[in-house]
Amino acid sequence: MGGDMVFGSPENPLPLNEKATDMGSATNRVEHVRQCLPEICTLDCGTMNFAEADYVMTNTPGMLRAMGGMM
Repeated sequence: MGGDMVFGSPENPLPLNEKATDMGSATNRVEHVRQCLPEICTLDCGTMNFAEADYVMTNTPGMLRAMGGMM
């Protein structure tokens, strides 16, 4: 949903793995909410590390404020 960052190897984390990284805009990340117009929805506020090598689901404070304002 547009918040995926995949780093390079542990010894060379940058640049990011561009093929696997999926960082989208705040508008893009809540487009489904605009289309569905639910009465209630959730906004996951965490930045989470997963067991999949160097993958991080990223939510910056600015991105969260923007998405929350749109919701």
